[in-house]
Amino acid sequence: MKKYKDMRFTIIIGTMAALLFILTNYTMIVSKDFTRGAIGYVICVLAVSLLIFSYNVTFDDSYLVTYEWKVIMLIPVLVEYKDIKSFEVVGKHRIKVGYLNRTTNLYVFNAAKANADYQMLKAAFDDKKNKNKKKRKK
Repeated sequence: MKKYKDMRFTIIIGTMAALLFILTNYTMIVSKDFTRGAIGYVICVLAVSLLIFSYNVTFDDSYLVTYEWKVIMLIPVLVEYKDIKSFEVVGKHRIKVGYLNRTTNLYVFNAAKANADYQMLKAAFDDKKNKNKKKRKK
């Protein structure tokens, strides 16, 4: 399961939901347009549900989830642990991950714990890989 909570996406969606809620209240008070207000509240509920889903999402242990900017959107990218070339803790919340021919920054709430979990998963993956090699040789 996913061993870390992604910080960047949580903060972006949380900030956008709060701003949209404030803007919706302002629109309803000033212009007295209740149709736009109702639509704004529905979008706020959708944004908060997306926030809760993205914060609690879990994946198989063989993938690391990163987010990359593609044109104008943040898109989640699933990276297999076997494709990771480097995994370096840069700061308290930032990890630099090198995979295939790319490098991306992973922002998490606790980089040291994410690094320890990665090392544990990598060791388990390497052990599994070595066992499979030994079985093939026999």
